[in-house]
Amino acid sequence: MKNLKSYGKYLKPNILFGILAAGFLSCNDDGIPENLEFEQFRYIYLSAAREGVKTVTVTPESDITFVFGGIRYGGTTNMQQGEIQAEIAADLSLVAAYNTANNTEYLPLPTAHFALDKTTLSIENGKNFSDVANLTVKNGGNLDNTKQYLLPVTVKTINAPENLPLNEEFKTAYWVVLSNILPVDAEFNKGAWEVVASSVWQAGYEAEDMFDNDINTYWHTDLTGLPQDFTIDMAGNKRITGFYLTHRQEPNETANPKNIRIETSMDEQVWETVYQTGNLDQSKTRISLPLGKTVIARYVRLTIIGVSDASATYSYIAEFDAYNNTEN
Repeated sequence: MKNLKSYGKYLKPNILFGILAAGFLSCNDDGIPENLEFEQFRYIYLSAAREGVKTVTVTPESDITFVFGGIRYGGTTNMQQGEIQAEIAADLSLVAAYNTANNTEYLPLPTAHFALDKTTLSIENGKNFSDVANLTVKNGGNLDNTKQYLLPVTVKTINAPENLPLNEEFKTAYWVVLSNILPVDAEFNKGAWEVVASSVWQAGYEAEDMFDNDINTYWHTDLTGLPQDFTIDMAGNKRITGFYLTHRQEPNETANPKNIRIETSMDEQVWETVYQTGNLDQSKTRISLPLGKTVIARYVRLTIIGVSDASATYSYIAEFDAYNNTEN
């Protein structure tokens, strides 16, 4: 084998780094030592950090899980370094510094929208790469599609030999997170709502009567038994924190909804239950049904599971509405 110096001038640093990291140069003929050491490349790094800033686009319908990566080292063919451990974690405090350095305006990705399946990475003795962590990013409908978010994940602590320092340039990986949900309208124009599915007893008692702002008209289900439901298209994505429901106003009516479930959807395919009760208020005044959180949805489905008179095979609702009591 020729002396390594005779090849050195032809090898780009990153190629040489890769050769050494893989441990391919271990021969000892022609005076080349068994273990080769190149201090300028001898360090530990986060593999995802060397790949540059990456982008992921999320949707409200499902989470995205992918291989985040692990830690590695190079610059030496001596893999007998003992076990090396690193603790990794998201560090949202780094977003401000990143924005300043790169003239960007990313927002920190809220902690509810990401998760690492492990925070300890280990390189076994005899290897130069660790196990990998998986990163899950999710939307849930609450990310602003007009904004861009940044998620930094960094090496917080490391247990390694002194001859393998942590490379500060490659200790932090950055993910830009985008949301592809449609623009959200906080206003509720019930005149544009459309009933896309419901039962009905007979003409004059359609589900549309629930959002005509007249408490003396009402939707009356058919008589075939429970459960009964309706689905509304609100003609655009809405930010919702609760619903209103008003019972039929005539006295002595005993088939008011008592056990109900409300679901929301962005696409009429994936549904989330956002409200359910088995003891609905039976007063004649408008009843507030707060969700306890903000949801973004275009479609609403209400299912009447049980009524105040257990023997009734039908039900009715005078008015149904949604509200948003938060700022955009």
